[in-house]
Amino acid sequence: MLGEPDTGRSRFDVSILETVPFGKQLLTRCAAPLEGGAQKYSSRSRVKADSAAGLENMKTSAFRHFVQRLKGETHGDHAAAGVFNLAAAEMTAYRIEQESKNGEPGV
Repeated sequence: MLGEPDTGRSRFDVSILETVPFGKQLLTRCAAPLEGGAQKYSSRSRVKADSAAGLENMKTSAFRHFVQRLKGETHGDHAAAGVFNLAAAEMTAYRIEQESKNGEPGV
């Protein structure tokens, strides 16, 4: 509705810096692995993960990429890969939690 204040609402728009080209935006870079995974496996294949082992792999990968980024390694986009894996881990943890509560996947 027009004129409603944005107070209390998620503001994704402010995460996009106007002076940074589209391909250099962190959100754009985080989406790149999704496109690669969709080509290699299937569209939305990452959202099907629902095991403790898969969750642990995502968390381990996220941590490894963050350490690589902090150490200054430049072969690959470790910042984006770390954020991507952390987001996937959060989604998977939610699915596992919902399934244990309700007996149904949380998607």
